[in-house]
Amino acid sequence: MSEQKYSRDAVLILAASFCYMICPILTAPIIAGYAESMGGKGLLMGIIVGIMNMTSLICRPFAGNLADRIPKRRLAMMGCLFLLSGSCIYVFSPGANFLLIGRVLDGIGFASCSIAMSSWLASIVPPGKVGSSMGLYGTVQALGMAVAPPIGIFVSGHFGYRFSFLVTGACAILSLILVHCIRDGGLPIKKAGAVKKGFSVLEKKAIPIALIIVFFTIPYYGNQSFLLTYVKAVDLHVNTEWYFTIYAVFLIVLRVGLGKAFNTVPYRRFLFICIISSILSLLCFAFMNGNVLLFAAALFMAGGYGIMCSVSQAAAITLAGEGKRGLGTSTYYIGLDLGMMLGPIIAGFIYGHADMAVFYPGMLICPAACILIYIFFRKPIRNA
Repeated sequence: MSEQKYSRDAVLILAASFCYMICPILTAPIIAGYAESMGGKGLLMGIIVGIMNMTSLICRPFAGNLADRIPKRRLAMMGCLFLLSGSCIYVFSPGANFLLIGRVLDGIGFASCSIAMSSWLASIVPPGKVGSSMGLYGTVQALGMAVAPPIGIFVSGHFGYRFSFLVTGACAILSLILVHCIRDGGLPIKKAGAVKKGFSVLEKKAIPIALIIVFFTIPYYGNQSFLLTYVKAVDLHVNTEWYFTIYAVFLIVLRVGLGKAFNTVPYRRFLFICIISSILSLLCFAFMNGNVLLFAAALFMAGGYGIMCSVSQAAAITLAGEGKRGLGTSTYYIGLDLGMMLGPIIAGFIYGHADMAVFYPGMLICPAACILIYIFFRKPIRNA
């Protein structure tokens, strides 16, 4: 493929990825309130919020296998249609119970699009640029995560919940159009032995990477879920609303600045740098007494969890090899989903059963676990 052709297709994949990412991220901060406005109670509200991630986790292996067996364009378009269907359910839902259907459709769509888009991008760029392409993909995701929640909150506050889901529907349609315009269809590898016969839940070579991303994700999502609660519990006066915006800005700067390094620096070096950065972030939270340490925590979290997501995704794809990029990507995302699920649970356990002084220090067990995983899986990780 010519340089010009892959560049054009890569840009279209990144643009389509930004559009599909808007759909679940814009929905996340307003879906509980929407359910409550339709008569949903606490338990049902919680199930409606959480069922999307559960659905996504269950669908990952199926989407990963499909990505290696059918054209990635087809899988991506299926994902966009599921997201569009979810938006339609939200707009026309007569009651809170029906929102469960929309969340399940969103989970299927998110799993399909995330695996199709990332493995598709990795398949069309030269092998030496997989790392930087995953860095760009992660940057696009970070942009979506930064702009979607404020848009959802603003639109729902001024025009109503149902209008917000018209926005997500429009984004799903735009993503569908962009996917259709990509010239390279992401056809599966035909080479003998490239694609494993039968159904595989995990790509064995990528399991160490998935385990590492679990323990990087737990502190991030644990903090995301309990930062405001923690600040109130210890009576701190800090601008928590700025934390995630500053995190996103730092992350974009780091990912763009490290573009070439993603292709040349070994994974294990990133691993130890990111472990140190994660430790510093948790220590900043533990000793936080003002905005300076809060913003420093955001910087170190971007340098830890944020960078590790990009390099780990590229490593999982590289270790999986040609013909199994979809399964390698799904294995990585299974680790990410597990961390997203376990993070709030573990943080909630610490919050409810320990003194606030050990809330963030207690999470230091996660960087320690990453070191142990490296020691145990040193040989495959060195090949990443």
